[in-house]
Amino acid sequence: MTYYWFKRNFNIKNLSILLFLSALFLALFFGYIYAVNSGREKIMGILPENLTPDFIINAGKRSVEWNTEKLLPKFLRGNELVSDENDARLKTLSYLVNEAGDEEFNNRIFEVIDKENFYSWTLHALLSDSRTEYNLPEMDWYADKETGKLNLMPWDVNIDDARPSFEEETYIFEEAVNPLVIRVFDNYDFLSERNELLLKYMNAEENNHSKLDYYDTLRQDNSILKENLERLKNIFNNPEVSFTLLRENIGADLSLEINSLGMSPLYFDSVEIILKDGASLPKWAEIYYLGEKVCDLSEAVDDKILIQCRTKELVPEMESVVPPEADGFDYPYKLYKAKKIKRTFSLVGLDFNMIEKVELKIKNIYTNEDLTGVSGVFVDKNIFANFKDISKTPQEFVREHPQFYLNNQDEIVLPAGIHTFSGNVIVPRNAKLIINPGANINLVNDASLVSYGQVIAKGVADNPIIVRGEADGIGENFAVLDNDEVSEFEYVQFSGGGESTVNGAFISGMLAVHHADSIISHCSFANARGDDSLNIKYSSSAIQHNLFQNNSADAIDSDFSEGVIEFNDFVGNGNDGIDTSGSSILIQYNKIRNSGDKCISIGEESTSIIFNNILNGCKIGLQIKDLSTPKIINNVVVNNEIGINEYQKKPIFGGGHAQVFNTIIWGNKESITFDANSTIMVENSAVEGGYQGKANFSEEPEFNLDFTNSVGNASINYLTGGNGEILQEFFKLNLDKIPVGLVKGFESGI
Repeated sequence: MTYYWFKRNFNIKNLSILLFLSALFLALFFGYIYAVNSGREKIMGILPENLTPDFIINAGKRSVEWNTEKLLPKFLRGNELVSDENDARLKTLSYLVNEAGDEEFNNRIFEVIDKENFYSWTLHALLSDSRTEYNLPEMDWYADKETGKLNLMPWDVNIDDARPSFEEETYIFEEAVNPLVIRVFDNYDFLSERNELLLKYMNAEENNHSKLDYYDTLRQDNSILKENLERLKNIFNNPEVSFTLLRENIGADLSLEINSLGMSPLYFDSVEIILKDGASLPKWAEIYYLGEKVCDLSEAVDDKILIQCRTKELVPEMESVVPPEADGFDYPYKLYKAKKIKRTFSLVGLDFNMIEKVELKIKNIYTNEDLTGVSGVFVDKNIFANFKDISKTPQEFVREHPQFYLNNQDEIVLPAGIHTFSGNVIVPRNAKLIINPGANINLVNDASLVSYGQVIAKGVADNPIIVRGEADGIGENFAVLDNDEVSEFEYVQFSGGGESTVNGAFISGMLAVHHADSIISHCSFANARGDDSLNIKYSSSAIQHNLFQNNSADAIDSDFSEGVIEFNDFVGNGNDGIDTSGSSILIQYNKIRNSGDKCISIGEESTSIIFNNILNGCKIGLQIKDLSTPKIINNVVVNNEIGINEYQKKPIFGGGHAQVFNTIIWGNKESITFDANSTIMVENSAVEGGYQGKANFSEEPEFNLDFTNSVGNASINYLTGGNGEILQEFFKLNLDKIPVGLVKGFESGI
């Protein structure tokens, strides 16, 4: 069972000394590799005696030989070894490999062959990156006279050419065209046992460096073998680990899925969780695996909690694959690689919505070092829990939601009365929802009402519709999404809503209208705890005669929309009164008072017209940014920290470029500020302290209570100093006297 392949010869005829030296290098190079790996054989105990290399250079023939002694009868006799092709042990081995079932093979194989020797033999092939002997069924066997078991000896060692393309796949580290190797390593216990020996050998300092350094006398550069050693060490020492924090549905325990890929067992040490601002510390938190508690809350301080785990080992697994290249082999061919494993833990005692960040501490048991780069994502499956509801029929909808009924036109109707919803309500596409006066909608437990069809919600002044959330910032909002109709909200009182994600749509407004048109009038928006009390996206909307009061952030946020925002009253909102991006909106006849940030913010190439508004007592009266070019006409900008500010916020845009006409900018700590990327043109306006530009002046205004000019006390400039052409151009107004400041009071309008 032996190949007699002892020599590597290089015969050179009539060639120069340069080519001869090249041949000599090849012989020395392969001899060096053989010497290193023979050294490994001795270390692992799979080479009984020294094999001494001799270099012979025959001047006449100019040839180079590398001679090694192999399993010749002389060698066997000298080492008191036995080799007999008719040995019954070989026949038993052949039977086990080729005929026995898995159970018999696993029970008996190491009664016939020496396990330690077999493992060392496979390690030798891996470490030397040689697959010549490993991938052929011809093997050098000899019988150990002390154990009576068959032992293997390497019969040839070299470095193969570039690895085939399939080895570029992650964590493939071993291949075999060898029935015995395949059958042994199809038993995961055997493979794991061998891999532990591999790691111990690789991590032994004397094997990694000193033994290779010893052979530097043969060849100064041993990087080829070290590169393969590093490749194998990397597979063991650098596993890939990621995690997913998952919420299946509202109220359910959280799932912590840990995904691992590598050859080393891991130790799940602890979980550190950063809570969102305002979230209360939990009194307890636990992690379970397959019903067993493995982690407990250890520490809870400020916005951080630590959950410490008991000994929980994440054992690696392997899988074998048959590559496409196997079709060209006469023998079984398999690749062995690490298997990606997902383990699911249950995390109880924590609210998904209170979690800002999660960090897992996982150790590599072999190296006893913490893993770096353990990344994770949050997944809320509840986001798409109602996706199928979009396509239901009106009849199916009312069967599932008996608070509603169908009228004669198959329109969905919500009657007057108190209606409490603790789960999301999805009005299907192409259905029409009518909400009658007196309907009182209570949204609890983070529930939202989302319509994919037209909504007609018309209350009356003395019998409004009420939509109320719990004011905790999570869910409990009303949304109209993705339809071609015009929805109407009149005399509806919204309060306490937050923000949510439903069917993949992020809803930041207590009332949100996305990709649909709307008329919103005589409504009130109070105590919203999300990012906006009213959010408009990709819509054409008329927002008229509404009250926005004491909302935690923006009152109105309009993105990439058009329409009109007029005759609204904004009082004490936490961030902006009106925030527009990429929009062309007429903003007129609004009173905006005491906003925490801007009275009006105009951004992302908006081209809005801002006419006849009172902007009073905000941090910034008007802010223009990112290539927006609004026309600011006949406004009163008073008592703000900054009257008008312009700047570039996002690098992909530029600064702001506003034009100001007929406007009073007075009583602000700073009147006008802008950065180097911005420009502003001011004409026919009253600016405290004066400002360059056509017909500007600086005289203190005299106001009536409604901030119109006092006819009896205001100077003539306020009464007649405005630009009439701008009013004619944009509003078709022909006035005898063109004021600076408000054109008319809000009750009368234009």
